[in-house]
Amino acid sequence: FRPPAADGTGRPLAFHDGHRRPTGACPHAEQRTPYARTVPQIRLALAQVDSTVGALEANADLVVRLAVHTAGKGAHLVAFPEMVLTGYPVEDLALRRSFVEASRRALDSLAGRLQAEGLGDLAVVVGYLDRDEDAAHTERLGRPKGSPQNAVAVLHGGRVVAEGSPSSILDDRPLLRRHGLD
Repeated sequence: FRPPAADGTGRPLAFHDGHRRPTGACPHAEQRTPYARTVPQIRLALAQVDSTVGALEANADLVVRLAVHTAGKGAHLVAFPEMVLTGYPVEDLALRRSFVEASRRALDSLAGRLQAEGLGDLAVVVGYLDRDEDAAHTERLGRPKGSPQNAVAVLHGGRVVAEGSPSSILDDRPLLRRHGLD
């Protein structure tokens, strides 16, 4: 017994061999569940790497190398640690405007390199060093505009498609107190 295709084509669905319906009450106890065709799947890769502080180009090479590897294993998204492009901890380098700007350029360059390597369909999440240019946000937190910040970006299709600051959430003390994280 094979149920009709859920997509309306009339073709039978492919079945995942590892998922069968429970035996007993079902008259078709050996009927396979159309699991693989009905549930969208995504393969995530978590890259635990040891990047070098200040070595932006070498760290970008590391990201590209591991992105190629994970894509070859079927990953749809690979996530790297915080500040993977700059290395961690950056300490006094974070106070150098030129280093922050170099980090941003390395991020944009990395997006292009991933596309050139044929990895435009792979979503790559990387941490880097950026500046907080949101005057209202920084004033509320008591930091000057342009302060360095730990940032995260999603690279896809040869460009930066999303970016933000995980640390800006952690710097919001009233929010954390409301949630019991002091």
